[in-house]
Amino acid sequence: NISGKKVMYHVSGSTTDGYLKIYSGRKQGITLNEASIRNTRGAAINVQGLSSTPNKGKRVDVVLKGSSTLADGSSYTLTPSDEDEKAALFSEGQIVLSGEGELTVTATGKAGITSDDWVCFASGSVNVSSSAGHGVRGKDYILVKGGTINVNVSADGKKGFSSDSLVRFEGGVTTLAITGNTVVTTEDGVRDTSGTAGVKADQLFEMVDGTLTITNSGTGGKGITCDGAAYFRGGTVNITVTGSNYEI
Repeated sequence: NISGKKVMYHVSGSTTDGYLKIYSGRKQGITLNEASIRNTRGAAINVQGLSSTPNKGKRVDVVLKGSSTLADGSSYTLTPSDEDEKAALFSEGQIVLSGEGELTVTATGKAGITSDDWVCFASGSVNVSSSAGHGVRGKDYILVKGGTINVNVSADGKKGFSSDSLVRFEGGVTTLAITGNTVVTTEDGVRDTSGTAGVKADQLFEMVDGTLTITNSGTGGKGITCDGAAYFRGGTVNITVTGSNYEI
């Protein structure tokens, strides 16, 4: 509906070397109906918004029907120099995942799912596997309201869920499995370490309802890390950390 407030895209079929890229100043919805998209040179789905629009990232509702798959490439060689492209499923604006279907995201170049705003899981089944970046990253926050989310991360120093602000669970069943190890960097003679974690919330973590299961076998790995406050008000949390301590 190009005359209204939202543009709807219905995507089905398959490609082994293609992608869906959207430039839009409007909110949009993408229905994935038995779609299979693999881009060997970048993101499978890339929602850019319009650079001329203030707060250029617009919300994208990803509606799942049937079983769909997305996969990125090991290197992002198609990304224009003036654009971000940070994940197999990437949006400058908010991402809401819903529906009754299933989505499997395989990331070998960067993260699995990333929004430069926030990510919300409302319903459906989402499986993310990342060997290069975070599983799911929402810069402003990540919210789980429902659905089934399975995330496997094997990249060193990366997280299952990562946010610069808030990670909140209000329902659903979330399983985060982490196997990457600690990364050591040196800048101006100062050594710094970055370990893996199931959840990293820089300002606030909230567990209100639902089920959260985290396993981390990486050296120096953590279950949940938060630089601010953490509140456990309900739901079920299971954390198993088996990696050895990391010593500088």
